[in-house]
Amino acid sequence: MSVQVIEKIRQEVFGFYSTLSQRERIIIALLAITVVIIALSYLAPPIQQAFSAQQRELKKLEVEIKALPRLTERYLRLKARRNEIESSYHAVELKEGALSHLEKLVTSVAGVSSGFNIKDLPVRKFGGAYEQAPFIVKFKTDDLKKLVKFLEEIVNGPKPLILSRIIINKLRNYSKLDVEIGVSSIRESAARQS
Repeated sequence: MSVQVIEKIRQEVFGFYSTLSQRERIIIALLAITVVIIALSYLAPPIQQAFSAQQRELKKLEVEIKALPRLTERYLRLKARRNEIESSYHAVELKEGALSHLEKLVTSVAGVSSGFNIKDLPVRKFGGAYEQAPFIVKFKTDDLKKLVKFLEEIVNGPKPLILSRIIINKLRNYSKLDVEIGVSSIRESAARQS
């Protein structure tokens, strides 16, 4: 709408209003006030609800802002810890693979040259960027000291693995131990490496 049209409408309204008597002007003014009051009574609750919702949201944001330094500090601590753990994983990463590492430990540390079985189980996700590769190692031994050294090497050696279970049974002739160990390696997922 152009300014000229608005000005023309304004002049016509004031012209009409000026032709009215004093009583008619008072009635129209009261009618206009009544219309405004009725309109406000319909508009007030939604406006009040909007202001209340805005006030609640503002209080919620104030609480979150007050917690932000603490959360930021926690985030930075956790991020540093994650970086430290990732560095540790990279330092102990099994380049030759967990299966060959386990075979080497069974033969060299546990002293079992044959008759052992290492079964690899399906790989599972471990956190967002890593995979857990579980294995079941079974063998028989008669040397308890070598078994203890083998277990220490798995858990505390230069290439540690996660030990999830140990089952040791004495065989009927009591000269050998039947050993079953659940062990897992952690590695970067294939998606992260690429």
